[in-house]
Amino acid sequence: GARDAYVNLSAGNHGSFNIDGAASLPLGEQWALRASVLSQHRDNFVKVVSAQPGNLYNGQKIDGYDDRAIRLQALYKPSNSFSALFNVHGRDLDGSARLFRANVLNTGSNALVAGFDEDGISTNGKNEQQFRSSGGSVNITWNLGQVNLFSVTGYESIDKYFTRGDIDGGDKITAATRPFQVETAGIVDDHSQFTQEFRVASKFNGPFNYQAGVYFFKDKLAASSKTYDSDTGGELGFLGSSTKQTNDAWALFGSASYDLSADLKLRGGLRYTHESKTFTKVTGFADPGSTTISGNKVTGDVSGTYRLSKDTNVYARLATGFRGASFGSPTSGQALTSAKPETTTSYEAGVKSDLWNRRARLGASVFRYVVKDQQLTAVGGGSNVTSLVNAEKSIGQGFELDFEALVTDQLRVSAGLSYNDTEIQDKALTVPVCGSGLCTPLNTVVGGFASINGNALPQAPKWIANATLRYGVPMGPGSELYFFGDVAYRSKFDQFLYRTVEYTIQPLTEVGLKLGYSWGNGKYDASLFCRNCANTVKNIYGIDFHNLTGALNEPRTFGVALRVAFD
Repeated sequence: GARDAYVNLSAGNHGSFNIDGAASLPLGEQWALRASVLSQHRDNFVKVVSAQPGNLYNGQKIDGYDDRAIRLQALYKPSNSFSALFNVHGRDLDGSARLFRANVLNTGSNALVAGFDEDGISTNGKNEQQFRSSGGSVNITWNLGQVNLFSVTGYESIDKYFTRGDIDGGDKITAATRPFQVETAGIVDDHSQFTQEFRVASKFNGPFNYQAGVYFFKDKLAASSKTYDSDTGGELGFLGSSTKQTNDAWALFGSASYDLSADLKLRGGLRYTHESKTFTKVTGFADPGSTTISGNKVTGDVSGTYRLSKDTNVYARLATGFRGASFGSPTSGQALTSAKPETTTSYEAGVKSDLWNRRARLGASVFRYVVKDQQLTAVGGGSNVTSLVNAEKSIGQGFELDFEALVTDQLRVSAGLSYNDTEIQDKALTVPVCGSGLCTPLNTVVGGFASINGNALPQAPKWIANATLRYGVPMGPGSELYFFGDVAYRSKFDQFLYRTVEYTIQPLTEVGLKLGYSWGNGKYDASLFCRNCANTVKNIYGIDFHNLTGALNEPRTFGVALRVAFD
C-alpha cells in the first residue's frame, strides 16, 4: 500500500471547496513513486449590478475559480553512489481576472466610499481568465567519495494564458463618470523555458570545501493583446499587438568555505553571467522589427559566521547582484521602452540563538542595500499604459526579528517583525500623474509630470508584522483538541511611483482562526476555520488613468476542513 499518504478536504462560504493530497509508494528496492494532487473551487459570488439597461453582463456573477494541479515524482536509487529524481507537473486554472471597481474612492480620501458593497460591482466588460502550464525536471546526483556531481535539468511551459477584464472598472452611465471604454485582454500565445545546471561540490573532512558549476537558461515567449468594446454588442475588438521575446543566458559560478577555527567560518563566491535578449514587434502599435540588448556582469558575495556559544551564532554578509536590461511592450499610447541593467550592493548582519534549553528560537538582523539604475515600472497616468524607467539610485534599510517558542507542552507561539525604509534618489526622474484630474498628488507636478525624488518605492510598506498561537488540550491517547490563531499586519504604502492622497493604500490587519480536533495519533484531523475573520475590507490596488478605480483584498471566509493520513 501507499506510505506517507494524506488527503485534505476543506469547504467554506462563497461556495468554496478544496481538496489536496499526496501518496508515496515504494516500487521495489530501487524505485519510489509519489503523486500529489490539488483541486480548489470557489463559486462566482460578486454580482454585476448595473444601472445601464444595455449592459450585456448585468446580473451575472464573477470572481470564482476552478484550480487544479498535479505533480508526479519518481526516485531511482540503484546504489548509494547514484540517484535520479524525476518530476512532471501541470496546472489548469479557470477563473476571474482581478476585479477593478470604478469610483470606489472620493477625491481627497483613500477610504472606500460610503455604502460600498463588496459583493456587487458595476462593470460593462467581460471578465475571464484561463491558465494552463506544464513542466518537468530531472535531478541527478553522483557520489564519488570526496565530491558529489549534480545535474539539474528543467523545462517549463505556459500552454495557455488568457486574461480579460474591464480595466476602467465602470459602467457607461454618464460622460462625467466614464467617457470611454477600456476593456482589454492579455494573451500568451507560446512559451517555453529550459534550464540546465552542472555542479560539483566537495565533501572534504578538513576546513576547506568548495563548489563550482555552469548554468544555462533559454526562454522563448510569444504574446499578444486585444481590445474589446462590449458596449457595441460585439465581442471581439481590434488586435492590440503581437510580440516575441527571447532570453539566452549562461553563467559560471564558484564558491569556497574555510573554517578558520571551530567557531569562525568564512565563505566567498563569484559568478559571471552573460545574457542576450531580443524583442520582436510582429504586429500592432509599432512598425515590425527586432531589438537586441546584451551584457555581462561579475557578481559575488563574502560572509562570515562566528559561534558565540553552543546556542548562539552571529553572522555578516556583503553581496553584489544585478538584473539584466528589460523591455516594455508598446501600446497604443506608449512606444517600446527598455531599461538598462541595474546593480545591487547589499549588507546584512545578524544573530541566531536557541533559548530556554532550545524551547525557543530567536533571529535578528539589520540590512541595507543600494540599487544603481533601478528598473521601475511607471503605470497609468493619462492613459492605460506602462513604461520602464531607470532611477539613478534607490536605497533600502531596516531590520527583521523572528521569534518562536514552545512556552508549555500545549502552547506554541511565534512572532515576526520587519522595518523597511526605502527611498528613490533621482532629482531628474518624473512620471505622469493621474489622467482623470480626480486625484490629489502629493509631489511637485509640472506639466502633468511629478518628481518622485525622495519617494519610497511603490508597494513597499515600512512595517510588516505577524504572530501565531497554538494551544492544544489532550483528550486521551493520541487525541487533541486545539486552537490556532494568526494575525498579519502591514502598514500603509504608495501604490504608484508618485504619491497621491487617494492611492496611499491604507494599513491592513487580517486575522485567521481555527478550532480543530486531531485523533488517531495525527492520522485524522477535523477543524472549523475562518480567514479575514473580522471582515476587513480595504482597497489594495489602483488604476489611476480614470474613475478612481480600485481593487479589494480577499473576503472573509468560513469553512470546515478534514485531513486523513494513510499508512
